[in-house]
Amino acid sequence: MIDFKEKTISPLVEGKEDQNTRIKRMESIEGKLILQGAEKGREGIRNVIGWTASISEETGKTVVTISGDDVAFVVFGACLPR
Repeated sequence: MIDFKEKTISPLVEGKEDQNTRIKRMESIEGKLILQGAEKGREGIRNVIGWTASISEETGKTVVTISGDDVAFVVFGACLPR
């Protein structure tokens, strides 16, 4: 769940509600909402990642990219009103 006021993203999985990520940057450009952030990962392991989400303000279609030193993911989905 995206909380724009608090600038956080929270999982909707039961028992994981406390695993929030902070949104460091939010910007609306030509009908796209761009969100960006970063996560430190686990203590003692160098697995810092950065992420960007691009959300269509008209359709909710979403693309999320996540990358780190040795890993990258691209996720396609949609944001739905709640």
